[in-house]
Amino acid sequence: MTLFKNDIKIGKPWSDYNDRELIKLYNEDLLDVIQLAIKLKRTPYGISKRLKQLNIIEERYFARGYMKWKKEILFDDDIPNI
Repeated sequence: MTLFKNDIKIGKPWSDYNDRELIKLYNEDLLDVIQLAIKLKRTPYGISKRLKQLNIIEERYFARGYMKWKKEILFDDDIPNI
């Protein structure tokens, strides 16, 4: 499943329910940031940022799957060369 830009909740506030769901999926179901992004309709960056804000992880790049995602976007054809 792929997310399209209009599906993603960029900048939308996180509710208590969203936070509980994120914590459960990350800690109990052991989903990585890519899987969480698809399931929660957020970006991997947003997921990792929220995990850090909730003190689940110390730094964003410690989030499960974050570095894999960062490496993958380096080769994404949709990202313009800057």
